[in-house]
Amino acid sequence: MNQKLDLAIVCAMGLEWKALLKLLSHPRRCSDAAVSYDAGTLKNNEQMQVGLFQCGVGSASVKKNLVGFLDRVTPKHLLVAGLSGGLCSEIQIGDLFSPSKVLSTESEYSLPVEVFPGLKTQVEIEPVLLSSHCPLLTILDKQDANLKTGAVAVDMESYAIAKIAMQKGISTTILRAVSDDVQTELDSRLFGLLKDSGDPDYIKVLKELSRSPCFLLALLKMNRQARTAMQNLVDHLEKCDLGQLLLHQ
Repeated sequence: MNQKLDLAIVCAMGLEWKALLKLLSHPRRCSDAAVSYDAGTLKNNEQMQVGLFQCGVGSASVKKNLVGFLDRVTPKHLLVAGLSGGLCSEIQIGDLFSPSKVLSTESEYSLPVEVFPGLKTQVEIEPVLLSSHCPLLTILDKQDANLKTGAVAVDMESYAIAKIAMQKGISTTILRAVSDDVQTELDSRLFGLLKDSGDPDYIKVLKELSRSPCFLLALLKMNRQARTAMQNLVDHLEKCDLGQLLLHQ
């Protein structure tokens, strides 16, 4: 049975899902053999019917999982919400970013998206987001991506999500919180500790810590930055009238 929604919120990782779930009033888990998501109304707008879906990490997970979700729900609008990395000095850890278009390292074509209404940005140039097929780990990687594409922030899912939504005739807004800026070097082991679903693989975490106890410091730092960034994003959404996202429908 297809469920009509005002808004679908899509995220990649379990940490993002847990933070975003706080937006829903009395969420209920909807599951079948292929898809699970949370449905409810917004705490600050009980008239809005919302679905929250965790699509997994990377474009392959998006392509595998999102179509099934959108076959089961019909939202008036789709909001991509979660973490990103900064690619220029104007974007700092904790900042919120909403692009007007999204690029991909896997495609030569850009996709237009709706900018989140009323969001004040630190970037005066056109807000462009890059979806990369792999994590950008070093300062040089990030600076190079900025120079080549003009993007000021990076994630791994938004392009694939926006493309599928466009194919289904659903308008899309992207709101990202920056968890690592252009001056942050990332440990490649961090990304190996996530399942494709976007949830932590605790067995791998324990194995990595047993091999290298000092890795705990990098793990805790990244977790702290991610939680701070997501709290900023959720705080912003709690203060907003998300009904504004539907005005252009």
